This record gives sequence, structure tokens and C-alpha cells, in this order.
Amino acid sequence: MGRPVIVGVGYTKVGEYWDKDVFQLAYTAIKNLMDEYGVDDVDALYVGNALAGYYDRQLALASHVADALSLYDTAVSTFSSGGASSAQAIYNAVLGVASGQFKSVIVGGVEKMSEELPAKVVRGTSLVENSFLVDYNGLTSFSLQALIAQMYMEEFGLKREDLSLLPVLEHENSSKSKHSQFRNRISIEMVLNAPPVAEPLTIFDVSAPGDGAAFIAVMDEDYARKNGFKYVKILGMGSASQPANPLERASPYMFEATSRALEKALSGAGITIEDVNHLEIYNPTSIAGLLVLDSLGLCKRGESAKLVGDGYFSLEGRAPVNTFGGAKARGDPKGAVTAYQFVEAFLQHMNMAGDNQIGDVKYSLIHSMVGFDISSYVFILGGG
Repeated sequence: MGRPVIVGVGYTKVGEYWDKDVFQLAYTAIKNLMDEYGVDDVDALYVGNALAGYYDRQLALASHVADALSLYDTAVSTFSSGGASSAQAIYNAVLGVASGQFKSVIVGGVEKMSEELPAKVVRGTSLVENSFLVDYNGLTSFSLQALIAQMYMEEFGLKREDLSLLPVLEHENSSKSKHSQFRNRISIEMVLNAPPVAEPLTIFDVSAPGDGAAFIAVMDEDYARKNGFKYVKILGMGSASQPANPLERASPYMFEATSRALEKALSGAGITIEDVNHLEIYNPTSIAGLLVLDSLGLCKRGESAKLVGDGYFSLEGRAPVNTFGGAKARGDPKGAVTAYQFVEAFLQHMNMAGDNQIGDVKYSLIHSMVGFDISSYVFILGGG
């Protein structure tokens, strides 16, 4: 048994693919990985996907993707849990390698959302929330988060513009990224004057549907070294949960699942949060992003917006966040979004991030969550 490491990545640009189905997107990303990095010995294929069962009436994606790639002697598993679908896939792939069951796993996610009508997109993204909470109260995932945003702003004395500093930063980062869906810069004024989604959130405060696929190759470190691969180490990971209804929590704007998952991941890596100098977090809304940052222990609760405004999380800052734009601007293909975060962390550590390259990357933190922090996953990467 050895340490799991990442030896290669394959991905598509996030966007609208009218000429490709979900299988073709996955095939393209995986074939790019295998060809570019010389990964041809695969013990398992793990695929995250959130919405193919709802949109396309297609389940068991990993089996069908393996068929497309002729990987018939490969263990397969499909994971579906909203924006954390590929997080669950990667979590289990890491366990498989760490346990010695597998020496090489291709794992990631794929999603196809752009062909769906807005009502179905909103409904699909809300499926991970408690149905009795959202359906019987006339809520959506976005409207639930908007309610919490109003409470958060009142509790901590934030101005409306403070709420939207993070998406402005994310669009700045995505403007430099070749694989991001939205490469336009935005301003606070644009956010405030944009069409509303659910007060106080506007369309620039929430992520948009996208198509894309991203996969990584996870190997046992000894096996990777023996076969001449360069790699980035997966040093620690953790997962935790909390009540699904934010109003049943100790505080509706405390992401305790994230905090507990973080503690486990840092403990496994043997570091503290002060050692981390690169963050890729999952924030489908601006308020979710602030609550995640509040929960990472980098500041007191309610102060993350100030750190964003002060440049702490910019590409030149102390702890750059969502260096290619995150879910808001890189794009949010739900089942693949964590896999894109891993791709982007790998590119940073291997000095392959181009115009989005940050300074010396020591440790990266990758965060993902189911719904509004119902369950969370945190990974720590280092080396490269």
C-alpha cells in the first residue's frame, strides 16, 4: 500500500456542446489523458455524473464510458451526488489505491446540461436538497441560498456589493483561462444591475449550466515512480455531513460539514490551514463561496468578503482561490466540477497553468459539497 498520486489529467473546455453527447464528452477527456500522459494500464474507471439520469434517462455511465473506450477488464463505478459527484468518485478512487486494491485508476466526471430548458435546469440542480424542504415550500436551491444570504448580510453588517466581490474576482481569473466557459470580466455594478434570480442574488451571483468532462489518473506512488511518471501527491482528505435544512443547524450560515472535513484532511496531511496557499472551492452562488471561505479558518466568520476585497484571494494574493474562475466563471458542469478543480490544482503544481499560474504552490486545498453543505469533501494536494 502506498500514497495515491495524480500523474495526468484530461479535460474539455467547459461550454455548450451541441454536437456531442455525454458519452462523447467523457471519451474525449479520457482519451486525451491516456494519449498525452501515456496511461494505458487501468484497473478501475470511476465516473461522477449528477444529471444524466434526470435529463437523459441514462444511468450506469461508467459502464457505458468503459464500453466506448473498450476497457472491458476494468472495475467501474458511477457516483451521483450533485456538485460533489466527482468528489465522491475521487474520494473512493483514492481509497482504492491507498488500500492496495488498485494501482491505477482513471476517475473524474462528465455533465451535459446546456440543452435543457431553464425550468428543468433549476429543478435538476435542486434535486440534492431535501425534497420536503424545497418542493413543499416552493423553494429552489438558489432561493434557499438567497434567504441565507439576506440573514448573513444582516448578521455581519455586509453591504450588498460585499456579497458579490467573489464572482468579480472569479471572472477576472477566468478571463485568462482557455478552458473556462465565461471569459468576460464583470464589475460590481454589472452584478447589482443584472436580472434577479432570487433577492438579493442576480444572475452574476449564481453559476450557469455547462457541458464538460474532466478526468485524472490516480496511481500508487511506487508504481508511478517505477514507470517514470511525474506526479502530484494526494496528502489528505476528509468528508463530513450536517443537517440538510439550514434552519435546523446551530447557525444557518455555518458550514460545519466543511469545517469537519477540513479538520480530517489537514490531519491526514500533517499540516495546518496556514500552510495552504492555493484554494479551489465549490461555490455555485456568491453566498456559498463566502460561507465556505468563512469555514476554512482563514478568518473570523463574516470577514471573508473583506479578505476578497483586500486581494487576499487574488492570483497575486496570499491564498489564491478558484484560479481558473471556479463554478461561477470556469463553468459548473455539476458532475464534473470537482474533477476540474483537481485538473486545475495539478496544472498549478506542475507549472502548466499559463496565464493563470500563481507563485510557488506548496499545498492546495480542494473543496466540494453536496447541496448547501449537506455533505462536504476536502482534499489536500502537495508536491509536483
